[in-house]
Amino acid sequence: MNLKKPKFWDHKKPNTLAYLLLPISYLFKLPRLFKRKSKIKKTKIKTICVGNIYLGGTGKTSLSIKINEILNERKIKACFVKKFYFTQLDEQKLLESRGKLFTSSKRLDAINLAENEGYEIAILDDGLQDDSIKYDLRFVCFNNINWIGNGFTIPAGPLRENIVSLKNYKHVFLNGNLENLNDIKDKLYKLNSNINL
Repeated sequence: MNLKKPKFWDHKKPNTLAYLLLPISYLFKLPRLFKRKSKIKKTKIKTICVGNIYLGGTGKTSLSIKINEILNERKIKACFVKKFYFTQLDEQKLLESRGKLFTSSKRLDAINLAENEGYEIAILDDGLQDDSIKYDLRFVCFNNINWIGNGFTIPAGPLRENIVSLKNYKHVFLNGNLENLNDIKDKLYKLNSNINL
């Protein structure tokens, strides 16, 4: 999503504007609570989702490319899958330059195309919040510098899901150098002591 983030999203603590927008954040969550779960179709192809709960700039595409390289070195036929957005053409071109890319308005359709062409593994760049797919492996990416910003969900902050949702995930990928690393690790292990970093 090409969205110019408000600066207050990345303050370490929420400011007045963030608190004013907080009720709208709760309204944004309502449709998700009442959304009927899609019937998840099983596919033969294995799926790896590289996603995030922080909006943008967490290294998803770079990690997707690296995973593809590792699989190719092991002679495993892997490809990229991405939901088609006109605003993400640059990312799509980058993925296409590094491997086979399947896109569609529905990720599941793109996965089926990859399966029909005999691919063993589909690497999804984004799609962590897509409930129509049961992924075999999921990575949640964070940037060490921005981490969770002010800790609030959209539009009061930069998070797609509350940080507490990390209890539902097994693998977190931290992108960056050693900035804030120990502090982030402590917070992650408090949320989920079994998480793999």
